[in-house]
Amino acid sequence: MIRRTGQLYSELLRLGPLSNQELSNHFQLSPASITQILRPLLNDGVLEERTPQDYPEDILAQETKEGKRRRRKITFYPKHSLGYLLSGEFIGSRLIFRKSDFSLNLEEGFFMEISLDTRADFLDQISRTIRDIQRKDPRRLLALGFTVSGRVDLDTHRLIFSNNQPFLLDIDIAGELRNRLSLPTVVVNDSHAISTAERFCGQARYLDHFLSLFIEEGVGLGIFVNGTAYQGFQNLAGEPGNLIMVPQGKQKSGSPRGSVEAYISREALFSELQTLRPDSTAKPAGSTPSTGDLPWTQEYAYELLTHLVAQKLPAAQSILEGMADKTALLCANLLTLLAPEALFITGPLGEMGPAFHTMVTQSLKPYTVPGLYDFYRKRIRFSSAYKQNMALGTAKIAADHALLHYDQEAES
Repeated sequence: MIRRTGQLYSELLRLGPLSNQELSNHFQLSPASITQILRPLLNDGVLEERTPQDYPEDILAQETKEGKRRRRKITFYPKHSLGYLLSGEFIGSRLIFRKSDFSLNLEEGFFMEISLDTRADFLDQISRTIRDIQRKDPRRLLALGFTVSGRVDLDTHRLIFSNNQPFLLDIDIAGELRNRLSLPTVVVNDSHAISTAERFCGQARYLDHFLSLFIEEGVGLGIFVNGTAYQGFQNLAGEPGNLIMVPQGKQKSGSPRGSVEAYISREALFSELQTLRPDSTAKPAGSTPSTGDLPWTQEYAYELLTHLVAQKLPAAQSILEGMADKTALLCANLLTLLAPEALFITGPLGEMGPAFHTMVTQSLKPYTVPGLYDFYRKRIRFSSAYKQNMALGTAKIAADHALLHYDQEAES
């Protein structure tokens, strides 16, 4: 459980510089208690106090307008020497590493990808890679976070269910690496990581109730209620990909027949694109698709669709419209059921551009209650840079666990 230090860290991250009094009011704690909690972080250089003269101009202007008394504010030290966080994303048999600091800034110029041997000894390969990173960087590595596609046990940080990465199910990644490297290590569901990034450094930082719909290999949902991530009983909430969209409809491996993922997922899209393949006998008459340097493989399905739509192929446009319609239907059901302040569509579809975004919002109308179309339409937003958000959200959750020792020291 993330205790007081993690909560204060999260609010400073989300809301920016806050005075001791503002933190005291926010958490209903005395200023002396706030000081006691934050003192170790200030001493270690994670945080710093700034005088009013050091405030950014926009903060000064706003506080002058509101007639606020200017106080010393606590914020993150942008180049603190405490160390860095390392987040890794599993993509099939590949693992991509990114570095970030405690203020969730991704380190430019660092991007490492390794191909994994998916046998049991692949943990040796990950451990060697991390030790190599540590040797080359004089700073201290503070925590590790790994993003996976599937349900994760929040207590043990083990993957308990996955259609897309079954080879990870029998491996205790967090436990093994924690023992080998003596570092706080977490394993995080991809949808949860992205919604966490939206909450603390994205479009949702001032929202308490929102959904983050992540569509890529499958379809996952990050849920925030009252500013807190909701995981459900046994961490099984947020799996809309298994909802039935068309009874006895299309089949996707590992999902029920007619499920959402049978219509809006990478595998579903690639199946549709197969009819446009240059050597396909089912290719529509008059269509001559060119894929440039893109390989015709499932891994590049979203890129292929974007490329083919840009060539103004009617068949490709039809596939895109079909995905927009099914996405709108899912969004309408989620908005009706959960009534969030916002629903963010993220993943490759979130980066399809304004034309696709318009298709989704227009397709929403037949699926909404009469008179509520505008209300629903305004709730839908599109979020780009999902790969960056995945790394940042994983780093945030790893940072929470790296901060646990401050509370443990205070309790002892």
